[in-house]
Amino acid sequence: MPGLQKELLKFCTLPNKSYLGSYFSKRHKDAKLQAHLNRFLRSTMDEVRLFEASQCGSLILGEMDIVEADHFRWGVLRREVTADITYSKQRDHFAHTLYNYILGWYFFCYCKPISEAFKKHLEIRMLDPYQLEDCFLSSWIYVSLLHDIGYLFEGSISPLSTATQSEHARRGALVVQDFFQHRLWTSWKIDSPQGRDTLRAISGTDDPKIDSGTLAGIADSLRRLGNLDKLRNCAYKEIAKKHDPSTIADILRIGPLPQDAFYLWEAHYRSVGQDSMAKRIKWLSQVFDHLLYKGIGGSGLRVLDHGVCGGMILLLYSTNYYSTYFGLDITPPSDPFEKHIWTEFRNTVTSTKAETDPYWWWSGLVWATAACALHNAQQMNLNEFCDLPVETQLSESEFRLKLEEDPLAYLGILVDCVQEWDRFTTAQESIIGGELPLQSLDVSLRHKDDKVFLALPEKFRKKAEAALDRSLAGWKNYLALSR
Repeated sequence: MPGLQKELLKFCTLPNKSYLGSYFSKRHKDAKLQAHLNRFLRSTMDEVRLFEASQCGSLILGEMDIVEADHFRWGVLRREVTADITYSKQRDHFAHTLYNYILGWYFFCYCKPISEAFKKHLEIRMLDPYQLEDCFLSSWIYVSLLHDIGYLFEGSISPLSTATQSEHARRGALVVQDFFQHRLWTSWKIDSPQGRDTLRAISGTDDPKIDSGTLAGIADSLRRLGNLDKLRNCAYKEIAKKHDPSTIADILRIGPLPQDAFYLWEAHYRSVGQDSMAKRIKWLSQVFDHLLYKGIGGSGLRVLDHGVCGGMILLLYSTNYYSTYFGLDITPPSDPFEKHIWTEFRNTVTSTKAETDPYWWWSGLVWATAACALHNAQQMNLNEFCDLPVETQLSESEFRLKLEEDPLAYLGILVDCVQEWDRFTTAQESIIGGELPLQSLDVSLRHKDDKVFLALPEKFRKKAEAALDRSLAGWKNYLALSR
């Protein structure tokens, strides 16, 4: 068996003594998941690999009580396997994201500087460092398994086109709209439209509305979060039970929280003293607009950045749940029907949702969705955005992300840059031309002395090194690439 598969199988599925320290194995004990992981890593055909990836993804998301988010992953898969995309060299993101999830755990377990950096960030966010693995488990899933759901909006407008919308992006917007207006409610077991209206009224919330008419309309609607006053107040009260109120950031203690995704991410980073990350979010906002209104580099193709869109979908999703749950009074309403709906919703979500701590939304999920939003732009060439407003530009040294700035975003980009194997392309010209993708049997993996060692064929090694050099500072301290 090739080195990569053997190592990951051992890491994921074998409960022998030498791997009792593997947090991944301890956290994912389910025999059904172990069996699907085994078949996923041993698969030799795309159809089998993708099916097993679907089973693993659903089980892992279910373990975290967010299985409804699988709707977004399946939306991307359907577009890719049917080649319903505009980019002719589009590659798989279904098995890829599962590999990212496993690889991130591998680094977390065997590269101590990464887990220690994550622990420090828990402390600055007033989270319990003794819950290190659980906090990583709950946040990493957004930065790995779900990080590419923004490909739902894959599509472009050519520079000479008079159109304001891409049909591909429009269909993605409808998938997201369908989720928030219908599918999410069925997962909450509120099937009746009247019941949904009632729950919206007594919680003071409304469904996110995705404008599918134009690219700009999609962008604007994804970043609108609605009123966060109740949620902020609940988050503050929860953390004030454990900490001196004077040590809690003013944005949470006094408010108000911004209702725009970029402003909220920026406020989060500033509240924990990460001003360099707040500046990076400002830069990301300008990059997002640049790609939307001016286009990519020399091509002029106008697009929605999939990383930012994925982060905003996940932020909308988590915020919608927490706002609804904590928008309800602790005691049920007196009206019989309202009381029935209140009871149905709370009984359903409290029996299926692992997270009912409003402070975790602010400290963990806002952080994780920001890390997701950043992952694609951080891998781009900085020179493509030299015409951004001066106050938002990053120097070359500022641009390369440091581990201590944000270990969650750093790890997400690290594994994303190196995970090149077992990814089919929707265009099949390589069968004739011989420009073949990388197979896992040509890759090996091991760890030693708090460092991960990955061997790749030279062409792919050089590509990964270039991406890592461009994106991350000091990556060679944690990863060694070889032929």
